Amino acid sequence: MSIKQRPRTCDAVSHGRKRMRHSSEGTNMHILLKYTVILLLLVTATFPVCLHASENDWGLEIQLSKQTYILHERIVLDAILSNTCSDTVRTQLLTSPNHRQFRIDLRNSKGDLLEYTGMRFDFVGGPGRLLLEAGGQEFGSFDLAELFSPYDNRSGHSVSNLVFPYIPTGSYTVRAYFEEAVSEELSFEIVEPSGDEGMILRLIEEACKAWDRENRLGEPCHTAV
Repeated sequence: MSIKQRPRTCDAVSHGRKRMRHSSEGTNMHILLKYTVILLLLVTATFPVCLHASENDWGLEIQLSKQTYILHERIVLDAILSNTCSDTVRTQLLTSPNHRQFRIDLRNSKGDLLEYTGMRFDFVGGPGRLLLEAGGQEFGSFDLAELFSPYDNRSGHSVSNLVFPYIPTGSYTVRAYFEEAVSEELSFEIVEPSGDEGMILRLIEEACKAWDRENRLGEPCHTAV
């Protein structure tokens, strides 16, 4: 039985087509790789090197105006965020300090963390709305009494804690965090008022008692002295 052999011309044509197809695919891959490299170079040249900050791109500083405060007095903590990167950085604003990116820790003399009772901002979405140039700074001020006031407890005075928030008397330390940046630790104390401050607190106390007697709406605003 004889077996018909495939004409060599057909094999040559088929082989030629395969070579052309492989050559075309190789050319396409080469062109794609070339344009990918060009695109990467354009992106690198167009966008800042530090578009999103890393752990070494921030400086964080906090300040208190004094070291001793009286009960129900505002305790303003100033925070200063600095871009230490060599280029512009996009980030979030210094908003409510209770989320992963930015937080403030307040501890009592025993080292226990005080519960955060201020405004909640639990989720940080997107790369941020703030662009900080190299060496640029962002500022924020926060009343620790509003952020850590134990509204369910008593201050020892007949004063509305919702209107006049407070932190109990004692010694405290405060520290701030922004991503991987950590501020220095500051110390302060809260004492009972005396002199003119004590007189003002007693006037506020009497006004709150009078309001409570006249309104009697829901939970009384005063506390037992």
